[in-house]
Amino acid sequence: MPTAQPYGKTRNVDYSLLMRRLPFWIVASILVVAPWWIIAMWRDRSNRDGTANHFAAREIVQSQAADNNLLVFATRNVQSRQIVVAGCNVCVIVNEEIIGNYQRHSGSYPEHHNIMVKKYAADQFCRGCQELGIALFDLLSQAHPDLEVTIPGGRNVAAIDVCKKIRSDPEEARTLLVYEADQWKALSVQKLRSSETGAERGHQCAGLSR
Repeated sequence: MPTAQPYGKTRNVDYSLLMRRLPFWIVASILVVAPWWIIAMWRDRSNRDGTANHFAAREIVQSQAADNNLLVFATRNVQSRQIVVAGCNVCVIVNEEIIGNYQRHSGSYPEHHNIMVKKYAADQFCRGCQELGIALFDLLSQAHPDLEVTIPGGRNVAAIDVCKKIRSDPEEARTLLVYEADQWKALSVQKLRSSETGAERGHQCAGLSR
């Protein structure tokens, strides 16, 4: 018959089994949690990189458009080209490292750059500068074949299909490109406001330093 434990004393507990099993539970917890944590970190970094590339491409393409000196990045192996159309110098950059990086990662800078060039091409075509707009869409469809154009209603169509529509029915093509053209205009307004804000802050700082 077991004897009663004296009041205030506890049984001796063997922790050896617990300690032997503890590493297993630690490893199991890491294996369960770590993949989700890594995925979350990767997505967060990708989003931040994509946002940074978007703003960088916006600034650079707007500056290039103002200087009539545009670059288009090839996302596949094509022939490097340089043309002058409607007073604008356009150069297609073909680089193996850029192509490989684009194929491995989404949201790369060349992708965002070409998207901005596409918006500028749509704006030029809708403004009446059809020669430049058509030339840019031709180069983009060859250098970046999976590039898409967002049309009114939010649907995406391949840029190469837009090129065909431009030649077969320019008026209908103009209605398809209105959305992208309006986006370019909105980006231009944002840049203007940002420049005005920066200039105002510069004047304020100059006034404080006097």
